[in-house]
Amino acid sequence: MTYRNMAVVLDGSEPILATRVGVDFSTKNQVKRQLGANIDAGDQLRFNGDVDCKIGLDFLVRTSDGSNDFVDFLFDSFHNTGQNSMILNVGGNIYNSCFIDSFSLTVRPFEPVMGNATFSSYDPRDSVLTGANTLLDSHLATEDVVYGHNCLLSGAGNVVASDIINELSYNKTYSRTPIYTLGSQQATSQIVDGVEVDMNVQS
Repeated sequence: MTYRNMAVVLDGSEPILATRVGVDFSTKNQVKRQLGANIDAGDQLRFNGDVDCKIGLDFLVRTSDGSNDFVDFLFDSFHNTGQNSMILNVGGNIYNSCFIDSFSLTVRPFEPVMGNATFSSYDPRDSVLTGANTLLDSHLATEDVVYGHNCLLSGAGNVVASDIINELSYNKTYSRTPIYTLGSQQATSQIVDGVEVDMNVQS
């Protein structure tokens, strides 16, 4: 299995031009220790929470005829400001109940516009990693990649002149609280506690 079998698709939309994908699992456990009881070598841990599944990806920003279909998951209108779940496919692996945690964009002259996004999956795949034999060459047209020298900052007013900017970075972070109900091992809903935006301009 090679990287060619690991296309990244979100909610069935156009494939994302991902250059790296990382999936990290972590468990919430604590050591069992009771006064006056011997340590059981085969039963030393208790779990006190859901399994965390964090998915991070780096990607190139692209567009076709002005369409934002390739990066529409970055818009609040797509996921209702972080409240709606999404389905993320990495190759043949399906990660359900994905919520966006953060994303960032970096714009520099004569370089492709690079993005980074992180997601939390509350219903991840629990089987062996698999690839997908989907032909994607027609979707990976590099002439559609957006370059920094073709971008323009507007609406800055008197803060900074657009013709002297040499780098721009945009970061957006969503903080949320998962809601667990009796009888469910997975979060049944999410409450968005806040959204923070940070934009840095170098000139």
